[in-house]
Amino acid sequence: MCVFLTVKLSDEDSSRIDEIATASSLSDGLTVTPIRGLFQKRTSILHIFEPKQGCTCSFLTDNAYQDDDTWDIRPQVLLQLASALQALRSQTTNGFSIDLQWVGDKTTEEKQITAEEMTKIIRDNRLSPQVKYLVA
Repeated sequence: MCVFLTVKLSDEDSSRIDEIATASSLSDGLTVTPIRGLFQKRTSILHIFEPKQGCTCSFLTDNAYQDDDTWDIRPQVLLQLASALQALRSQTTNGFSIDLQWVGDKTTEEKQITAEEMTKIIRDNRLSPQVKYLVA
Protein backbone atom coordinates (compact mmCIF):
# COMPACT_ATOMS: atom_id res chain seq x y z
CA MET A 1 0.00 0.00 0.00
CA CYS A 2 1.39 3.43 -0.92
CA VAL A 3 1.17 6.97 0.35
CA PHE A 4 0.72 9.88 -2.05
CA LEU A 5 1.13 13.60 -1.47
CA THR A 6 -0.93 15.38 -4.10
CA VAL A 7 -1.56 19.01 -4.87
CA LYS A 8 -4.64 20.07 -6.82
CA LEU A 9 -4.26 23.33 -8.70
CA SER A 10 -7.10 25.77 -9.25
CA ASP A 11 -8.82 25.76 -12.64
CA GLU A 12 -7.08 29.04 -13.46
CA ASP A 13 -3.64 27.50 -12.95
CA SER A 14 -4.25 24.04 -14.42
CA SER A 15 -3.28 25.07 -17.97
CA ARG A 16 0.22 25.90 -16.60
CA ILE A 17 0.65 22.61 -14.73
CA ASP A 18 3.88 21.59 -16.49
CA GLU A 19 5.48 25.01 -15.94
CA ILE A 20 4.40 25.06 -12.28
CA ALA A 21 5.71 21.52 -11.70
CA THR A 22 9.10 22.35 -13.22
CA ALA A 23 9.45 25.57 -11.21
CA SER A 24 8.47 23.79 -7.97
CA SER A 25 10.77 20.77 -8.26
CA LEU A 26 13.98 21.08 -6.26
CA SER A 27 17.25 20.19 -7.93
CA ASP A 28 18.58 18.70 -4.69
CA GLY A 29 15.37 17.32 -3.29
CA LEU A 30 11.81 16.58 -4.21
CA THR A 31 10.22 15.96 -7.58
CA VAL A 32 6.94 17.65 -8.48
CA THR A 33 5.25 16.09 -11.48
CA PRO A 34 1.81 16.26 -13.09
CA ILE A 35 -0.41 13.23 -12.73
CA ARG A 36 -1.78 12.18 -16.09
CA GLY A 37 -5.16 10.57 -16.48
CA LEU A 38 -6.29 7.84 -18.80
CA PHE A 39 -4.51 8.07 -22.18
CA GLN A 40 -2.16 10.72 -20.74
CA LYS A 41 -5.02 13.22 -20.38
CA ARG A 42 -3.94 16.38 -18.57
CA THR A 43 -5.26 16.82 -15.01
CA SER A 44 -4.84 19.62 -12.47
CA ILE A 45 -3.12 17.36 -9.94
CA LEU A 46 0.58 17.27 -9.04
CA HIS A 47 2.38 14.45 -7.24
CA ILE A 48 5.32 15.24 -4.91
CA PHE A 49 7.89 12.55 -4.15
CA GLU A 50 11.60 11.90 -3.74
CA PRO A 51 13.67 11.15 -6.86
CA LYS A 52 13.73 7.47 -7.84
CA GLN A 53 10.61 6.81 -5.73
CA GLY A 54 7.18 6.18 -7.21
CA CYS A 55 5.22 7.24 -4.16
CA THR A 56 5.57 9.28 -0.99
CA CYS A 57 6.15 6.35 1.39
CA SER A 58 9.83 7.29 1.68
CA PHE A 59 8.80 10.57 3.39
CA LEU A 60 7.60 8.67 6.45
CA THR A 61 9.61 7.41 9.41
CA ASP A 62 9.05 3.99 10.95
CA ASN A 63 6.94 5.78 13.60
CA ALA A 64 4.21 6.79 11.11
CA TYR A 65 1.05 4.72 11.44
CA GLN A 66 -1.98 4.85 9.19
CA ASP A 67 -4.47 5.64 11.98
CA ASP A 68 -2.41 8.42 13.62
CA ASP A 69 -3.73 12.00 13.62
CA THR A 70 -0.44 13.18 12.12
CA TRP A 71 2.29 11.22 10.37
CA ASP A 72 5.91 11.40 11.35
CA ILE A 73 7.89 12.64 8.35
CA ARG A 74 11.69 12.49 8.09
CA PRO A 75 13.26 15.84 9.13
CA GLN A 76 15.24 16.36 5.90
CA VAL A 77 12.04 15.85 3.88
CA LEU A 78 10.16 18.43 5.97
CA LEU A 79 12.57 21.19 4.92
CA GLN A 80 12.47 20.15 1.27
CA LEU A 81 8.67 19.89 1.32
CA ALA A 82 8.28 23.33 2.89
CA SER A 83 10.56 24.79 0.19
CA ALA A 84 8.73 23.00 -2.63
CA LEU A 85 5.34 24.23 -1.39
CA GLN A 86 6.62 27.80 -1.04
CA ALA A 87 7.86 27.61 -4.63
CA LEU A 88 4.54 26.12 -5.69
CA ARG A 89 2.58 28.92 -4.02
CA SER A 90 4.75 31.56 -5.69
CA GLN A 91 3.83 30.02 -9.07
CA THR A 92 0.07 29.84 -8.53
CA THR A 93 -2.49 32.61 -8.72
CA ASN A 94 -5.31 31.16 -6.63
CA GLY A 95 -3.68 28.70 -4.24
CA PHE A 96 -4.15 24.94 -4.23
CA SER A 97 -5.21 22.02 -2.06
CA ILE A 98 -2.92 19.41 -0.49
CA ASP A 99 -3.70 15.81 0.45
CA LEU A 100 -1.43 13.23 2.07
CA GLN A 101 -3.20 9.88 1.84
CA TRP A 102 -2.78 6.15 1.76
CA VAL A 103 -4.15 4.88 -1.54
CA GLY A 104 -7.91 4.43 -1.10
CA ASP A 105 -8.27 6.60 2.02
CA LYS A 106 -10.29 9.82 2.06
CA THR A 107 -9.92 13.04 4.02
CA THR A 108 -12.56 13.72 6.64
CA GLU A 109 -12.00 17.45 7.04
CA GLU A 110 -11.06 20.54 5.03
CA LYS A 111 -9.03 23.43 6.46
CA GLN A 112 -8.63 26.81 4.80
CA ILE A 113 -5.13 28.09 5.59
CA THR A 114 -2.51 30.50 4.30
CA ALA A 115 0.74 29.44 2.66
CA GLU A 116 2.58 30.60 5.79
CA GLU A 117 0.37 28.41 7.99
CA MET A 118 0.97 25.45 5.66
CA THR A 119 4.73 25.99 5.90
CA LYS A 120 4.50 26.03 9.70
CA ILE A 121 2.40 22.83 9.77
CA ILE A 122 5.02 21.10 7.65
CA ARG A 123 8.04 22.41 9.55
CA ASP A 124 6.38 21.41 12.85
CA ASN A 125 5.73 17.91 11.43
CA ARG A 126 1.95 18.18 11.95
CA LEU A 127 0.67 17.18 8.50
CA SER A 128 -2.55 15.23 8.99
CA PRO A 129 -3.83 12.53 6.64
CA GLN A 130 -7.40 13.29 7.71
CA VAL A 131 -7.24 16.87 6.42
CA LYS A 132 -7.40 18.36 2.94
CA TYR A 133 -5.53 21.66 3.26
CA LEU A 134 -6.92 24.49 1.12
CA VAL A 135 -3.98 26.85 0.76
CA ALA A 136 -4.78 30.42 -0.20
